[in-house]
Amino acid sequence: MRKINKTMNNNRRVTPMRNSDIPSPQDPFDRRASKSKPNSRAVSPTGRARPHSDLFATQPIEANIPLPKISNPRTPNNEFISSSNIDLITPLIHSKTCSVTMERMNIQIEKKQKLDVDFDEFFLSLNDTPIWQAVETFITSQIRGTNAIYWQENSTLNSLYCPKYKKIFPHSKSLVGFAFFQRDFVRIPIAKEHPMYDLEIDSQVVSPLSTILMFPLFDFSNSLVAIVEVVRRGSNDDFLNAEEQLLRTFQRKFQAFSKWILEQKVCSFLPQMMTLMTIEQFILDFQKNMRVVFGCSTSEIWERSEKNNTITRYDSIIESIDPNNCGIVNDILSKAQIYNTLNCKYSSSYSEDIDGGFDTVLALPIFDTFAEMSYAFVLRGKRTGIFTVDDETKLRDLSEMLIIGFKNAKSISNPDSQSNVVSSLIKCLPKPHESLTSKEILSQMMTSLQEHTKADRSTFYIVDKPNNEIVSIYCPGIRKAIRMSIGSGHSGLAAETGFTLNTADAYHDTDFNACIDSDTHYETKTLLTVPILDSKGESISVIQLINKNDSRPFSKYDAGAAKIYGTICSCLMENASLKAKYDDLDFHSHQLQSIIDTFDFVKIVNVIKDTIQCEKSDIFIFDEAANLLLPLTNKKEDPININEDFFGKCFQNNQTFFTNYSFMDKRLDGMTNEEKAEYKSFYISTLSIRNGKKYGILRIVNKKGEFTENNINHLKMFTFVITIMIERIISLDLIDKGKIQVDILKYITTKEYGKCIVPAHFQPSPEDIEKITSLNFRTFNCDKHKLYQIVFYAFDVTGIMKAYKITNNKLYRFIHSIESKYMDIPYHNWMKAVDVLQYFLYEFHTAQLNTIFNNIDITAILISALCSFIGNDGTNDKFQILAETPISLLYPRDRILETDQCSTAIQLMRDPLNDILELANEYDNLKIWKLVVKLLLETNIDKPTKLYAQFNDILRKSMCDLNNELHRNLIITFLFKAAIASPYCRDFEIAEEIREKEKEEMIRLGNEEIKRKVEYSSPHNCVDMYSAEKLASERRENVLPSFKYVAKVFADLKPAYLNAKNNFNKWTTVK
Repeated sequence: MRKINKTMNNNRRVTPMRNSDIPSPQDPFDRRASKSKPNSRAVSPTGRARPHSDLFATQPIEANIPLPKISNPRTPNNEFISSSNIDLITPLIHSKTCSVTMERMNIQIEKKQKLDVDFDEFFLSLNDTPIWQAVETFITSQIRGTNAIYWQENSTLNSLYCPKYKKIFPHSKSLVGFAFFQRDFVRIPIAKEHPMYDLEIDSQVVSPLSTILMFPLFDFSNSLVAIVEVVRRGSNDDFLNAEEQLLRTFQRKFQAFSKWILEQKVCSFLPQMMTLMTIEQFILDFQKNMRVVFGCSTSEIWERSEKNNTITRYDSIIESIDPNNCGIVNDILSKAQIYNTLNCKYSSSYSEDIDGGFDTVLALPIFDTFAEMSYAFVLRGKRTGIFTVDDETKLRDLSEMLIIGFKNAKSISNPDSQSNVVSSLIKCLPKPHESLTSKEILSQMMTSLQEHTKADRSTFYIVDKPNNEIVSIYCPGIRKAIRMSIGSGHSGLAAETGFTLNTADAYHDTDFNACIDSDTHYETKTLLTVPILDSKGESISVIQLINKNDSRPFSKYDAGAAKIYGTICSCLMENASLKAKYDDLDFHSHQLQSIIDTFDFVKIVNVIKDTIQCEKSDIFIFDEAANLLLPLTNKKEDPININEDFFGKCFQNNQTFFTNYSFMDKRLDGMTNEEKAEYKSFYISTLSIRNGKKYGILRIVNKKGEFTENNINHLKMFTFVITIMIERIISLDLIDKGKIQVDILKYITTKEYGKCIVPAHFQPSPEDIEKITSLNFRTFNCDKHKLYQIVFYAFDVTGIMKAYKITNNKLYRFIHSIESKYMDIPYHNWMKAVDVLQYFLYEFHTAQLNTIFNNIDITAILISALCSFIGNDGTNDKFQILAETPISLLYPRDRILETDQCSTAIQLMRDPLNDILELANEYDNLKIWKLVVKLLLETNIDKPTKLYAQFNDILRKSMCDLNNELHRNLIITFLFKAAIASPYCRDFEIAEEIREKEKEEMIRLGNEEIKRKVEYSSPHNCVDMYSAEKLASERRENVLPSFKYVAKVFADLKPAYLNAKNNFNKWTTVK
């Protein structure tokens, strides 16, 4: 009793029990003693006993728990507690409850131990598992029914990257972006109800109804490493506090151990990169290792000398780059900071030539201030995902050692003594009086080359161009010759391009062909392929060195040695056959010399036929307009369609092709059996020159025996000679007829050439004709082909081509010559001339003018329309006078430009090649030119004309008589003047478009007047003074009468007059 009272009065502290007070388990059970046990149940601050459930809280019960003060301790019967009734107090914890408590505490201890084990396993898994994957696996294993998503922070890209889903989200958007800015635990009961939820972005990784818990991971320096997004499907399944507490524990442990977790492993390749090697070997090793470590497609090293302002790129080819055109590297070196981008095309310094091919780029600049040099490691094209922060850190860590290795490699000039190459080569050459076969020389030299370059294997190929393949003639260990198509594999590609190929990792090279390895069960690792070129720069053989014994890539000195060995080897083997070839070619060259100057193609095909011993030999010439190959030497042969026939496709591809057995050649699967029976064996070559121009083909059919190498060489020579002959003929024709002859042959077929018909290329369809003869045709929207089509149609439909025997090639030249005289100005250009002609076609078609006017009248109108503004430079007579131009001094001051147009037209048609009237009789010629000059002097719609008053007088006195020459000429003039002013009578929308072009030309003239410091020739030439309404009002009286009088004579043309009248009303009433 004293013990209890003392406890309650002594600052409410519990006095620990003595050992003597604790009953022994061996003692018999004493109920009374059990009642006197001290109370071990937790007491709340209010003095009430805490519930039993609180006894099992995660926090341990402390020994010193303060108790409430009890002033008058009483029994339930309101009696004071005394020493006599102390034993009657019932204990708060029974023995059964105590055992349950201990069991639960043991469970808690087991859980904690298991969690510690799980943490240990998590840390151990980081040795062979990416951090993101280990984190996601740990969290999903600890919190059931969830999906963990690791978002790695990438400050360079201002984004968060998910390696699992290969997604990248910006900081400023999505739920993850919200968590990034919160930097704390974020609970979201329903994803889609959160204000930062972005359906387009977040729905890619989480369901809209998911429950989400997000928290940040920090490193030891309190920098953000990642955001972890824990997702539980279903909005009714919230995260428990215990689960959140677990994640907080994980967060603290991650930060505590982050220095070890985030530490980059030392790459195993670094020691090898530090060994001495040539720069070429270093670059190949560097590219291979960067591909493995970073997963990039390609990589390179850039070097800039600050002293010399030079930039060098170290790639598969080491080359100097223009400092002003080195792409994004210029920005990288200038800004002196790491560069990481999802799309380098958005960079202001992006260059397609330098940076094209890959979007993602990671680059690190390095500066050597002492040596005044700067470097950049550039990785391009991440194969999966993006370049991450880990990649940036790893590149920084590697850069110091890599730059040392790079500088060491540059300092080595030649590890192998060049004199060793020479001495080794001399040992292989024939000794005095020693007779060696080509095979023996090849074997000795290849063995020596292998020893010198430390290659495990080597192969020597010869290039068989007629069969488009390369064939091995030296390949120890392989019985059957290796055959590969030119362009296939490293050896075929080297033969095709003439470039040396060197790879440090063959199976990671997309051009490597592993078929031979599969057949021989040999693994190629390093591979050097060197083409051997002849004096013309063409590949004649290929040397391949395989697997350098020291496991390094082959160096440029190995490539140089292979080139020297291969060249000498090829020369020795070629030397034996040169004499025979020379004698044979010398004989045929004398025959050809006598043929070239005669241009006798029949004779040359006969020489070919006798030389090659074939059944047929023919030359076909390409007709560009007809898209056919037409027979030149044997007219009985059918034309060849270049799009369907096999020979035509060879021509299209500029291909030389031959076969000895058509039925057995798989390349001819497209040919029918009948064709193969007709062409049992054949040779075809394209007659072309170096600039790509193709003239035709030479075809040899059914040779007696097989085509030999000598036959192929002879046919190449014949092909060259025939091409030269054709080119000379064309050159002579061009000298006579000019370069336009090339265009004529392009658009007019051989069958059409020289005839009075419209070429098929310019033949309009019925729909085209309907548009061309309509009132509202948009000539200014037509291309060159359509404009020429309109002119050809005009001369054909009016009957003028046949009436004056104007051939299509002559008319084309005439049109082209007129077009060339027009200037590139907005309004008075070649399109305006065709616009005038098109309106006359509308008049001709609508009013059936062919029944009224003769060939002289119509021809004069056609020529006048095409020459209506020929040579016009967009100025006017007043400008010519103010500027005191030469023509203003030469021609009448009131008709300067009109007179100049007449002069230009006359000068043009004085050229016999352009004179479309050369076959017209003298009378017609004179009449046409009189009318042409008269019409050309009436082209200025800004000048009043006396013709309207003259025609009014005629109408007052009598009717208009078209048989009267005066009346007739006036109507022709009005028809022409209406065509000149045709923009005013078309639909208002079209008229507005054309008027804008005229305005542009007037403002252009105004700028020229300002430049020359002369006054404006018209107030409308000034931007501020231009008035469309005033201009329309001024022109109304000069333009409308033409449409009015034409409508009086030809009622069918009244719609044009009404259109013009309505348009002028609209323009003059607009405010």
